[in-house]
Amino acid sequence: MYIKSVGNGQDFQTELLLGTDKIKEQVSLEESRNNCQKVHRPKYLSFSKSVLLVKRNQERGHKSRCPQTPFLKAMYNCIAPMLRKGRSKLRVFVALGSSLDIFHGVDCFFDYEGKIVTIDVTISSWKERYKADVLITLEDIQRNEYYRKARFIAQLLQTR
Repeated sequence: MYIKSVGNGQDFQTELLLGTDKIKEQVSLEESRNNCQKVHRPKYLSFSKSVLLVKRNQERGHKSRCPQTPFLKAMYNCIAPMLRKGRSKLRVFVALGSSLDIFHGVDCFFDYEGKIVTIDVTISSWKERYKADVLITLEDIQRNEYYRKARFIAQLLQTR
């Protein structure tokens, strides 16, 4: 999979989970934040409340059953056929910048019949500690290892 801009970890996450257009919006947002005294930071919510909030407030344009970015589309298309009910029950949600991301270390998650598997996407291949169920690194993307991770996610969704 081709990654257009690695830049920093936040750009990497944004490109994989939301798309390259969002990086430009994010840079503009960061510039305006730097000009303000107070930076908005989500308040702490429990894990389950954070998941519900992300589901309810999923970004407009992001379709949980039809992901738009090449990475999420590839993951979704790999996971769905491995599940009994496949596409009809599998959904993916992006949590970047939410309480789920900030406090619980989850960048996105797959939901299958109410069972979820959380994912942390990082540029760091040396990251040893993470809170999510699955860690996906830049190295995984470059080596196409994320397909192996997708199979693991499907197994977790079936066994929970």
